[in-house]
Formats: sequence, structure tokens, C-alpha cells
Amino acid sequence: MRYRQIKYSLSGLIVAVTYWLSDSSIHYLIYDETGFEVIPSSFNELWMRAAIFILIISFGIYVDISVKRMNKLYDDRYQIQLKLDQAMTKLLSGYLSICCVCKKVNKKTINPDKDVVWEDIDYFISKHTDMEFTHGYCPECGIKAKEQIGVIMNNRSAR
Repeated sequence: MRYRQIKYSLSGLIVAVTYWLSDSSIHYLIYDETGFEVIPSSFNELWMRAAIFILIISFGIYVDISVKRMNKLYDDRYQIQLKLDQAMTKLLSGYLSICCVCKKVNKKTINPDKDVVWEDIDYFISKHTDMEFTHGYCPECGIKAKEQIGVIMNNRSAR
């Protein structure tokens, strides 16, 4: 587990060492320097390599820290999702006593310690969730409503 925590820092170190050795090889093979120098004799070259070396290692450490933070955020998000799923399961499990005529909900089934209170189902669901309701007619009920309105209007006009 410890290795996984420092793998990007270790990768940065490996890349930095590889850079250092390849730069020495390039100077020896391409620029025809007199000998292969792991530590360059020129102060400017040494300073430049050291700066790049430190930057590469720092980038590896930065990535390591960022990945740790990201993994922690994912773990926290997963835990919150689990809690939300459990809460929703608890809320949506069991029986909900509802009137078969007016469709009001008996809140005593949700909270047995409270008195019997009948609440409109639209209000009950809106209060316990983020859901909002709009009302309309399905095609069958729309036809029935039009027929009932027509009967009422005919009765009024017959008087």
C-alpha cells in the first residue's frame, strides 16, 4: 500500500535520473566532449540540470498529492452515495397508508410516535423529496371530464 502512495513521486525520480543520464550521454556522444561526465564540470550546465531535475521530481510529488486528494474525494462521494441510497431505501421501503378515495397519506405509518395526521399525497411527496407536482388529465379521464361538464351544462340550460 505504501508503494501505491508514492508511485508518482518515484516515477518522477526515475524520469529525473533518466533525464540526467541521457543529457550526459548526449553531451558525450553528440557534442564530442572529452569524457562521460555524470556531474558536469560547467557550473551553468550543472545548475540547469539540477533545476530541471528538481522540477521533474516536484511534478511527480504534485501528481502524487493530486491523485491522493482525488481518490479521497471519490471515496467521500461514494460514501455519501451509499448513505443517500440507504436513506432512500429506508424512505421508500415498507407500507404507506393511503386513503383509497381522496389519496391522502397517513403520516403515522412514516412516524409512529406522532398523532394520526392525514396529509395530501402531493404535499407529502413534495415535502419529503425534491419533486414538484403539476396536474392534468390523462386521455381517458379528460374524455370523462368533458362528458361530465357537458351533462352539467345541459342540466343548467334545461332549467
